[in-house]
This record gives sequence, C-alpha cells and structure tokens, in this order.
Amino acid sequence: MNASAEVNNTGNPILRSDLKISKQVLRDNTSYIIKDPLKNTYFRFDQSEWDIIALFDGKGSLEEMAQRFNAENSEIEIDVGTLKDYQKNLESMNLLQKSKHDMNVMLIENMKEMRKSFLLSKKGSIMYKRFPVVDPDKFFNKIIPHITFFWTKPFLFLSMSCMALFALIVFYRWPEFHQGVYEAFSFSKMSFWNMLFLWIIIYSIIAIHELGHGLTCKYYGGEVHEIGFLLLFFQPCLYCNVNDAWLFDKKWKQVMVTIAGGYIEFFVGSLFAILWAVTNPNTLVNVLAFQVMTICSIATIFCNFNPLVKLDGYYLAADFFEIPNLRDTAFSYTKYLAARYIFRQQTEFESASVRERIIYFIYGASAFCWVTSLTLGLFYMAKNFLVDHLHAVGIVMSLWVAKKLFGGHVKKSAMFMLKVYLSKRQMFQGRRGKVIGYSSLALLLLLLFFPIHYGISGQCSLEGSYSRILRVGSEGVIRKFGVSDGQAITPDTVVAEIENTSLSYDKKIMEAAVEKLQTKVRQSLRDDLTHQFGIERELASKRDALKELDRKVQSLKLTYNSDKDDENKLALVSCNDQVKKINTFVKEGDEICHIIGISELKGVIEVPEQQVHYIDTNDQVSFRLAASPFHTYKGHIDHIRTLGTPDPLNPKTNLYRAEILIENPGDLRPGMTGKAKIIAKQIPLIQYLGRKLSSFFRIDLFY
Repeated sequence: MNASAEVNNTGNPILRSDLKISKQVLRDNTSYIIKDPLKNTYFRFDQSEWDIIALFDGKGSLEEMAQRFNAENSEIEIDVGTLKDYQKNLESMNLLQKSKHDMNVMLIENMKEMRKSFLLSKKGSIMYKRFPVVDPDKFFNKIIPHITFFWTKPFLFLSMSCMALFALIVFYRWPEFHQGVYEAFSFSKMSFWNMLFLWIIIYSIIAIHELGHGLTCKYYGGEVHEIGFLLLFFQPCLYCNVNDAWLFDKKWKQVMVTIAGGYIEFFVGSLFAILWAVTNPNTLVNVLAFQVMTICSIATIFCNFNPLVKLDGYYLAADFFEIPNLRDTAFSYTKYLAARYIFRQQTEFESASVRERIIYFIYGASAFCWVTSLTLGLFYMAKNFLVDHLHAVGIVMSLWVAKKLFGGHVKKSAMFMLKVYLSKRQMFQGRRGKVIGYSSLALLLLLLFFPIHYGISGQCSLEGSYSRILRVGSEGVIRKFGVSDGQAITPDTVVAEIENTSLSYDKKIMEAAVEKLQTKVRQSLRDDLTHQFGIERELASKRDALKELDRKVQSLKLTYNSDKDDENKLALVSCNDQVKKINTFVKEGDEICHIIGISELKGVIEVPEQQVHYIDTNDQVSFRLAASPFHTYKGHIDHIRTLGTPDPLNPKTNLYRAEILIENPGDLRPGMTGKAKIIAKQIPLIQYLGRKLSSFFRIDLFY
C-alpha cells in the first residue's frame, strides 16, 4: 500500500506520498516494511514503532497526535518529546514529506550518492563487489503478459515430471554420470575454444537463473530495477536485485521469488538430461547436454542452495527460520559470545529467544568456519599460482592478496585485543595476569619448539614381493595341472604337464641318428681317416639338436625354478580357468600362470599428493589388516614410487605408493587390505597442527 497524503497547508508532519508500505506477520510478530523508491532503500519497523509512525498523517500537530495516541492506547502513554524524536529520525531517513525545493535538492543528492556508490563498488571488498549494468523493469513489464504459463499448474506438473525423470536418469546411469563429471570439467585437457564455449554455457545458465528471480518478482507485483555483475570470492557472477520481494504481504510469494532461479535452472538441466540420455555418446550434442545438466544440477544443489553463502539458500534459511538479517545477526551473536565468555568483556546483545540464540550460534559458527576455510583456500591457490609463475614478484603480490583478504580482520582483532588489555590492565598486572601471561608464553613456546612425529594414515594392501610369469617352453597340449589356483608351492614343484607326442618321436629319431654317426666315427678311425672331420662336425650338430629336443621334452613339465635368493621360499600360484585350459593347444612362449612370492610380502600404502613430500624412506610404518584387525604389523618404508596414479575419488590429484617389505608369518596373502599409519619425522607442534588442518581441505577445488 502507498503512504497516504499530500502536504497540507498547516505544516503538520506527514509521510511522503510515494512511499510503499507493506505489512508482514512472522511467527505472530507483525512488522511493517517501508520502501523509499527514490533511493531503493528499505526500512523495517515493529508494530509498536508503526503505531507511532502512523500518526504522521498530517491531520494534527504533535500535541494532537500525542493526545490521539494516548486516547487509543490506555497501557502506553507518549508525550510530545517522544514524537519529536520520531520526527527527527524519520526526517534523517527522508521519509517525511518535504517542499518541492527540498525534494529537488534530495533528488540531486540522491544522484550524487548513486554515482558515489557505483565508484565505491569498484573499490569495495575484494571478496564481494557489485557492478550494476541495466534497469530491466520496463522490459519485464512488456514480456510478463506473454510468459504467464511459467507460473501455472500445468507448468508445475511438467517441470516436476522432467525433474523426476532427471533423477531417474542419474540414478540408473550413476557410474557414467559420476565419471563424466570429472572428464567434462578437466579444464587442463580442454582446448581454448572448448573452454570458451563452456563458459558461454555457464553464463547463459546463470542469466536464466537471475531472470527467473527477476521475472517472478515482477509477476507477483514487485519492481526490478537492477541487474549486473557480481564478483564473489574472485568468481565472476551475475545478480538481480529483487529486494521488492520484502514488500510482499504473503510469505509464500517471497519464497517463490527466492527459489525461482534455482527451480528454472534445475528444469533446464532436466531437459538437457533427457537430451543426454537419448543422444549417441561422444557426439557434440551429447557432450554439451551433459555439461549443461551437470552445471545446472551441481550449481543449484551445492552452490545456490548452500545456506552458508549469501545466495538463494541463505534467503530460504532466513525465511524458514523467520529471522531477517540472519547472517549479520548470527555473526554479531558469535562475537558477543566470544567477547563475553572468553575475553570477559561487559557487553550486551539485543533481546532474543532461546530458539533464536541457538540458531544464531549454529549458523554463525558454521558460516564462520565455511568462510574462513574458503578464504584460506583461495589465498593458498593465489599464492601458489603467483609464486610458481612470477617468483619474487609473485611473493610481493601474494603479500598484497594477504593484506586484502586478512588485513581488515587482523586490524579489527588487534584493536579488540588492545581494548581487552586496556580494560583488564589491572588484572594483567596482578598475580592472575602474570599466571595467564606466563601460561600463554609457555603455550607459544610449546607450539613453536615442541617436536612431534607427523603421522599419515592411508589405505594399505599386500602384494607379493615378486611376480613372475611361467611360460610354455615347447608347444603342445596341456594335459593336467600339478597345483591348484592359489596354492602355495616351493621351488622345483611341477605346475603343469604338456603332451607333445611328435616331440618324443623326434627325440628318438635324433638319438638313433647320433648313435649311427658315432658308429661311423669309429669305423673311420679304422678304415678312412679322410672323412673323419666331416663326420665329427655332423655328429656335433646332431648332438646339439638332441640337447635342444631333450630341453623341450623336459620343458613339457612346467616347473617353478627359483633364483638363488628365492631358494626354499614359498610362492603362490595364480592360474585362472584351469579347467578350461586342460586339453588346449599352447605355443612356445604362451603364458600359463603367475608365480607370486609370499615368503616376504610388499605392503603398499597410498599417500595423497598433498602429503607425499612429508615422508621418506626408513620411516616407521604400522598397519592393521581387515583379516586380522587385532594384530599390528610393523615395518619401514623401503621405497617410494616417483610416479603417481590418479585418485579414483578425485582424479585431479594423484596417489603415491609407499612400499614396505614384511616377513610373512604364514597367515598373510596378497590382496589383503587394511589401514596403515606412517610415522614421519618430528616437526614443531604448530607445524603439525597446520599440516593436519590443511589436509582436510581439497585445495584442488580452487585451481
């Protein structure tokens, strides 16, 4: 509703006629929202305040207004002084009607403030900057009558059906979807044009999202005068100012405006999910459809609806809890708790119910941890990029980034600590203060100089100390296996027998030929020495051929022959499909089975990329296996692989293998898995805590 009245000739104070006023009820608490259309600013007043503000209708002087209020309210009484204070405050807010000259001056001042605020937006926080671009209100007025279908029940049914189908597609094709998310956004593998096209898609979706907010606000009667660019945590975004939703008298309308952007974005993602499901893989349409559906789903769920970021999820949370300015009030409450109960400062907090205080504490602590971790991650990303590419200049620029990110907070913290010291100076100079000071100094020295072993935990699996392939020495037919798959064997054990009748026949023929040549040699010694050399050379050739045939006959029994180092050591046979291989023909060199050494086993520990540089050979390792959870095995790192393998849970980072050799007591087998802990070198306690903290965060999200 609009504020009443025009300026009367009596000079009685009256609210401006162009103000927009809305009554709202939240949890049985009535409040009034006033919008100043000249400055696009909003003011909230509770019922008791509004009862007095409503008196400024120009129908009487301050004395008459006080008399009228006291006559209508027997429990509360006000005087002219109270009304003068209200009048002064309303004038400072520019909510009272002024003369034409004063209004013109106010319009000029308003234009100056708008230009000033635009310039300040360029100098604002490095974490949050807004750049207004266009006023879309007139455009929205033109198109709204032509697109009302989007706010009807048929569209609701259609969109919900598409979203349900989207969920089914992702559920039944989850492995493909999960793997495709990493492949679709592997920016390092993209060409420039692919990257450019992807960013065009992303910002097109963001534009649709913001139009969803703005058009819904316009549909329900609000005004939308600002669309622009937003720099949020270094990430360029778009925004649409829909503050007019605060004037809606129905809460469900405000909620509709809040969820409209994410809803239409998810609907678009659902349409592209259907397109992805029905198109051939690896085609351009299929790839683009997959990228759009993943952007719409992941961005909507994990970004826009995250209540810890001041986006759609935050406003939904504020509406759900029915607490305006939830974020600012929650941060104020956590600061109040820290000042009062940690630093013992005499400070007060506005009255709030137990429910509200619980919400303030949980939300304030969660949002603080989120913002802190995100800011540290961004700084870590920026610092690594700048130092790696610009070296000394990068260090200077990193310091500048640190100043921008943390300078204001450090200054405020220092001023607060100075205030605490000044207020508690006598305590610090007394016995109790000395105890606190010495304890703090001891704690600082403990953090800086107390050494502690850095432990790295990871998955552990057992492998054989060596692995060899047993190959066929001569072609033939496999007749039987002497051992079973998975059986432990010792050296000289016959693993398989191969039959080759022609080879045995050829050996007998060769033996007869050798015997015949030997007889000729003996005769040449008695009768004709001139042919002796030729016969002996032929005999030597036949003997070599006989030896080769004998080797092949011997190789028909496949035997595990160990090296000297492996003598009398157990090994394991790995031979799949033994039954299928019997009576099959094999050629010389074909693989029959694997021989895996198990007298000693190799323990392999997967170490994340962020922690691999903390370990070294000979570091102590202890681990437990799922097969024997109550027994702890120990060893030392024997080798660290220099080549990493992609982490299956996060292919953007690598896992490195740290290997140890373990004497097998007899009950261990390759393939067993468990948990291991590497005890690395000693480091100061503060460095230990910093490393542990950094290991919890996925820094790869920021590059």
